[in-house]
Amino acid sequence: MTETLAEAVSNGDSVEIRFTRFIEDVVNEAGEYKYDLRISEMFTQNRDWVEIDVQEMYNDDYILGKAIITNYKRNLPALINVIKTKLSLRHPEYANSLDRIDLRMSHLPEPTTIHQITADMVIGKLIQTKGTVVQRGKTLVRPTVIA
Repeated sequence: MTETLAEAVSNGDSVEIRFTRFIEDVVNEAGEYKYDLRISEMFTQNRDWVEIDVQEMYNDDYILGKAIITNYKRNLPALINVIKTKLSLRHPEYANSLDRIDLRMSHLPEPTTIHQITADMVIGKLIQTKGTVVQRGKTLVRPTVIA
């Protein structure tokens, strides 16, 4: 049965709960909890960010991955809250000293080239680009006459 995020939330399964489950379940090749380890490394490496593999999130929980990509502005605070809570349990002083926590989202599905980006594609969505800007064109100014 394919469930939508709206159905999951109505069943009491919020983005925050799903992300917490994802953080607690994913293990690396050594059998360690991958994201718990990354959160602990924030303290040991004096970082204010943690990297999340979106493709891994899709594989673990498709609904969560889709919710993050399609409406990241609404869901990002919940993800940051989970990270801050986990960090506070391990290193409360360090967690309280951070003004903000950033999430670096990697391996987004369907990366696009810079030339294919359109307003419809990017407004309100999280995208990954590939390519390098090697030359910037002149800014085209079009004055408007107001009568």
